[in-house]
Amino acid sequence: MKSFTEQYDKLSQFLLSEVAVGPGFDPDLASPPLPKNYICVWDTGATHSVVSQRVVDDLQLEPIGVTLATHVNGAGDVTLYLASMRLPNGVGFAGLTVTRGAFLDFDVLIGMDIIGAGDFAVSNFAGKTAFSYRYPSMGLIDFTEGRSASVAPPGSL
Repeated sequence: MKSFTEQYDKLSQFLLSEVAVGPGFDPDLASPPLPKNYICVWDTGATHSVVSQRVVDDLQLEPIGVTLATHVNGAGDVTLYLASMRLPNGVGFAGLTVTRGAFLDFDVLIGMDIIGAGDFAVSNFAGKTAFSYRYPSMGLIDFTEGRSASVAPPGSL
């Protein structure tokens, strides 16, 4: 199991960390290509990870196809690329299919394709934000464990 925690001195609306990104590769056939470090945002609302044009250019990523994607600006065709990513805890993902997107203050968006492979938790305590990620998943994180909890049915809020 590998894990890491990012902490902020204040409440944060963005969950940021470093991520090493390289071209996609097959770990059974090749050594990892030399990655470059970028700032990423962790986004549980994104189904897949996304890289900026800068990442595509820096790493000379080659397009592998096009797909229809829904995003913050609506829906449209997006270009697909193969990439590898190594998180701050050393966990690597070698053959990720990512799309290209435009961002203002970061170059990579980590989506549920990576977040969902492990355990992820966010805390806002004493005016500070922290988030933790561990891989692989080590079990259910249940903040109601040991006490009676009522769960509202989906769509009833």
